[in-house]
Amino acid sequence: MNLSQNCSIELCLAKIIIFYSQHFNAILNEKDPWLVRYMAKEISTETAQQIAVEYLKKRKNTETIEISVVEQKDKVWIIRGTCPIDLEGHPWAEKFELIIDKKGKIRSTDFALL
Repeated sequence: MNLSQNCSIELCLAKIIIFYSQHFNAILNEKDPWLVRYMAKEISTETAQQIAVEYLKKRKNTETIEISVVEQKDKVWIIRGTCPIDLEGHPWAEKFELIIDKKGKIRSTDFALL
């Protein structure tokens, strides 16, 4: 890759992006779910569900996540289900709804006790 001092910022960035994109797939495993998520124009049902489960495991500090509905509406994924929480020493169930955009970013969350 040849970046000369007199090239414009836009041209230099374009050269870097082209170089990186040419070598990107060779460096990383193409079966990696994070790579698939990054490179895809839209994520699949399974990927949306996996994103929701990973997010909830971290946020709620639990291993048990029960997904009841995964639906696509208006180019976003809506994932609903329940997860257990510990509320001052008492186990409770909490329902959730996550909205994930087509690139895999969580756009909104909604939690409520059952």
